[in-house]
Amino acid sequence: MKDSGIQIVEQKDVSIISFSYPIEYQNVSNFLEDNSFKRICKIAGRTKKLIIDMSNIEYLDCAAIGKIVILNQILLEKKGILELTNINKDISELIFVIGLDRFLQIYDKGKGTLDP
Repeated sequence: MKDSGIQIVEQKDVSIISFSYPIEYQNVSNFLEDNSFKRICKIAGRTKKLIIDMSNIEYLDCAAIGKIVILNQILLEKKGILELTNINKDISELIFVIGLDRFLQIYDKGKGTLDP
């Protein structure tokens, strides 16, 4: 299923979000579009595990990081898990510097798990 370049795959209790084009400084607002984010929040509310494949994300601003935190809170409220996978080095360092690595499950390429 596609929504503004966002690909959503739902498999039992696991949902995977990926992006069909690179998210860069110029288009990071696409990730923040209300309709797209509302759709992702609904999925987070009904899945046990949400995996965000960040292989096409080259840039995140504070607003996008805030959206990730909101998704994590939605999942934690129902004892779900948010996993970030395939994160580039710059974003990984940013996540570490601001301390989100203490709250999020982060995996290197191909190391995320589809088990709920």
